[in-house]
Amino acid sequence: MKKLLIVIFFPLILLVAGLGFCFRSSPGFNVYKISSNLKPAKIWEVRSPPIEEKQNIDQILSQPFMYLGAGAQSYAFVSADGGSVLKFFRMNNLLPKPWQGGEKKQRKMAKLKKTFEAYRIAYEEFKEESGLLLVHLNRSSDLQKKVTLTDRKGETHLVDLDNTVFVLQKRADLIYDHLEKLQGESAALKKALTSLFRLILTRAEKGIADEDHGVRNNFGFSDGNPIQIDIGRIAHDKHAGKHSREELKRVAFKIKAWAEEKMPNAVPLIDDAIIDLLGPEGRFF
Repeated sequence: MKKLLIVIFFPLILLVAGLGFCFRSSPGFNVYKISSNLKPAKIWEVRSPPIEEKQNIDQILSQPFMYLGAGAQSYAFVSADGGSVLKFFRMNNLLPKPWQGGEKKQRKMAKLKKTFEAYRIAYEEFKEESGLLLVHLNRSSDLQKKVTLTDRKGETHLVDLDNTVFVLQKRADLIYDHLEKLQGESAALKKALTSLFRLILTRAEKGIADEDHGVRNNFGFSDGNPIQIDIGRIAHDKHAGKHSREELKRVAFKIKAWAEEKMPNAVPLIDDAIIDLLGPEGRFF
């Protein structure tokens, strides 16, 4: 009898397990992918925003959000008014799988902790420069807020923010899109470049380095001010200040390479912006 039951039910068990796996690994957004049972940790706590900021945040989170895009670390949704971006961590990618153990599990957890620490540092020490409005790294009970998300297929999802890990950030135009909008406006273009380079120096002077050397998708402008959009790989570095010029040079070289192809009139302005910040001796090119 037992053998008969096994023969009957074993294929059904495999089918159910297979369907569950397909659902969990299917492309696109679903709430499962941003959910976890990760225990709250004191090291990921951040200070609460002041009352006036809380009121603004509450208004922002009262809007519906539409799918904007996805990266390796998060899904991004833009608010209905277009001013803010809500990023949910892809916990199914960040956390080790149930069957993973030993060294692989340790590596996964170490990477997750490093990512969370990057956002904590950004919010506590680099908030204005990163455009962060709220960082929620621990599940909580005080937000008491649910938000409606519309994914790229047009399907809606209701997400309890207390039970998810997310960040709220100002929306920004990517750096090259913003610079192209200033085509033909030399004074505004130079001002934008100078302010961006000043941000790079400020980050380094605060003892913060970025292991992600990208530029195109890492920086942008919000209300005319530069912000570092992607801060998932920043970290404390006691030597960052000493290497601030090298960091500025690295970013400036990439922008110049882009400008030589897309906006030749911006090339001399890059030099001028650097000289304004560092003096003639700071010229790189």
